[in-house]
Amino acid sequence: MTNVTVCADDFGLTSGISSGILACLERRRISATSCMTARATWLDRAAELRPFGGIADIGLHFTLTDLEPVGAAPILAPHGRFPPLSHVLRLSLTRRLPQDEIREQLARQLDAFEREFGSPPAHLDGHHHVHQLPGVREIVVEVLRHRYPMDPPYVRVSHDEEGSGIVASISANAL
Repeated sequence: MTNVTVCADDFGLTSGISSGILACLERRRISATSCMTARATWLDRAAELRPFGGIADIGLHFTLTDLEPVGAAPILAPHGRFPPLSHVLRLSLTRRLPQDEIREQLARQLDAFEREFGSPPAHLDGHHHVHQLPGVREIVVEVLRHRYPMDPPYVRVSHDEEGSGIVASISANAL
C-alpha cells in the first residue's frame, strides 16, 4: 500500500491563500500544508493551524527567494528582500551561496515555525524548491539532523528517478 500526501504550499503568504488552505484542511481535501514563516500573515494565522496538527502534516516552506528574510540577511537580501530564483540558482550552481546566512535563515524560519505552531514541523520543503539546490540541501540535512536527532521532519523531494511521475518524500535520517 502506498500513502499519498496532498500538500498545499504557501500557508502564510497571504491571508486569502491561508484561508483557502484552512478550508481545504477542514474538508479533508488536503493532508499537508507548508508554511512561510517569514510573512506577517504567518504570525496572524499560525494558531489556526494548531487543531490540524494531529490530522495533517504541517511543515516549513523554507524561503530563500522573492520575499523578506527572517531577520537580517546582508549578503543574500541586502535590501531586505531575497532575490529571484534565477539569481539564487546561479549562486547555487557556481557554489557562491552564503552558507552561514542560509544556515541562519533556516534556523530562524524553524524557530518562527516552532514558536507560533507550538511544535517542530512534520516536514520541510522549499519555496521554488530551493531546499534541493546544491549548497542548500546539504545545509537542510545537516540542520535537521542536528536539531531533531531523534525524529527529524521528512523532506519533500521533487525528483523522479524511475519515471513514475510521483514526488517522493524522504526522512532526513535516510539521507
